[in-house]
Amino acid sequence: MTLNRINLLIPCFVLVFALNVHAYTDGFSYMRKLDGISESWHRLVIPDDLFQDITHDFTDLLIIGITPEEDTITVPYHHRILKGESILKPVSFELINQTIGPKGYFYTFKIPVESTINQISLDFEKENFDWRLTLAGSHGQREWFTITEDYRMISISDERTQYRFTDLLFDPSDFTYYRIQIHTQDDPGLLSAQLL
Repeated sequence: MTLNRINLLIPCFVLVFALNVHAYTDGFSYMRKLDGISESWHRLVIPDDLFQDITHDFTDLLIIGITPEEDTITVPYHHRILKGESILKPVSFELINQTIGPKGYFYTFKIPVESTINQISLDFEKENFDWRLTLAGSHGQREWFTITEDYRMISISDERTQYRFTDLLFDPSDFTYYRIQIHTQDDPGLLSAQLL
């Protein structure tokens, strides 16, 4: 090979290598620079706004390093999801209405102090039932907003089975009034309720 060809090929290799480095990091929707890398192990906190753009299992999250020689390396990482603390705290309330209509039984609760709730635990006199419930919330009892509907509560009690599920679980909400509609014409016999 002549010297001219070698001199011509070297810039071509450098150009191709530089394009490869750029091509490897190109095509990602979001990129952020990590500064202050000085040790082998680091702790990185993922910013809240980044969670909307990555998958739930973090498979599309990559840490790419570029060496001083312009080589790209994929950096392995271990992720740990911190669990939040959940506290169930009873909320004071007043049962203001118990009515029956053609669509079932209705129970209306009033929360005197502004509180956010996400669970209502109910206890019924009946032993065996399979009901569907609708939970609605309101600030002034004029307009009701459906929180959850077609929610199933069930109780089976016989010589072989003792099962009871009477907790109404829903997304956190903040209303003054809550109305539970039980789609049945048989009196459920509400014994107690606890808003949490």
